[in-house]
Amino acid sequence: MEIGTAIVGLVLIAIVVVPFLMISKGKKDKEKRMLHLLTTEANRVECTITEYESCGNIIIGIDQEAGMVFFVKTKGDDSFSEAVNLAGFQSCEIVARNRNRGGASNDSVIDKLELLFRSTTSGKADLALEFYNGAENFQLNDELTVMKKWAKSINNELLIKA
Repeated sequence: MEIGTAIVGLVLIAIVVVPFLMISKGKKDKEKRMLHLLTTEANRVECTITEYESCGNIIIGIDQEAGMVFFVKTKGDDSFSEAVNLAGFQSCEIVARNRNRGGASNDSVIDKLELLFRSTTSGKADLALEFYNGAENFQLNDELTVMKKWAKSINNELLIKA
């Protein structure tokens, strides 16, 4: 009877633990794929990623020596990548686009979060990297935290390069 109880206990533990292990492995595999896309984008312009961070379906990295920021956003099997040469920009800031939910409380909902690079040249357009879009994602993860960290880091790089 004790062997039967032990087997049932082990099976129940396996049923609980295995899904968490599979989810963890899936997240690691996804981060490896995204890092590969990021390093491929950096290698395309002969740069090396010195620091990076991923969050959900985005990954951002920097080559501090070359003054380049690299960004990759995935959606299903599609991906969007951007290489930003910091030499053409004066600042980096977070832009949140909100909409009112309506009702008595006038709550606002974040529709879009972008990291905006302000151009040094008046005729040149600013560049926005979209971290979050409410039409694509139902909830924010750590995008805002990641954006704050990277806006600060990029602005520090811009000060050093100036």
